[in-house]
Amino acid sequence: MSKGTIVIDPGHGGSLEVGSSSANNAKSPSGVLEKNLTLRMGLLVRDAIAKVAVAGGHDVKVVMTRETNKNFGLSVRANVAKANDADLFLSIHFNASNAHNARGVEPWCDQRPRATLITPMISTSRPVFRKQSSTPSELTMQQPRIVE
Repeated sequence: MSKGTIVIDPGHGGSLEVGSSSANNAKSPSGVLEKNLTLRMGLLVRDAIAKVAVAGGHDVKVVMTRETNKNFGLSVRANVAKANDADLFLSIHFNASNAHNARGVEPWCDQRPRATLITPMISTSRPVFRKQSSTPSELTMQQPRIVE
C-alpha cells in the first residue's frame, strides 16, 4: 500500500497578477484560456489519482492549490505544498506560441526524496510525454521518475 500527499497546482487563474503569478499566460487559437485548461486538467488528474488510490488500496491525500478561477501568488502555491508536507508537487501549464506552431504541455513536478511512500502507486502508472521540440511528431515518452 502506498501512502503520501500529492499537491496539484493548476497554473494561473483569476483576472489579476498576484505575487509574480499572472492571471493567464496563453490562449489557444480558438480562444480557450490556459487558466481554464489547467484548472480542468488539474481536477481531472485529482479525480484520476483518487480513483487509482481507492482501487489499489492506497492512502493518498490529494490537495489542490486552487479549485476555482482564482489566482494565488507563487509563494502561496509553494506554501500549500509545504503546509501539507507534500511528497509530490505537480504544477500544470500549457504555455503559448505567437505563431501557434508549438504543441505540448509543461508540467512542473517536484518529488521529494521521501516520496518512496507513493512510489508503488507512481511506478504502476503509465508513462508521461515530455515536449522535446515544437513539432508534435517529436514528442518522446518518458517513465515517471522513481525515487528508491
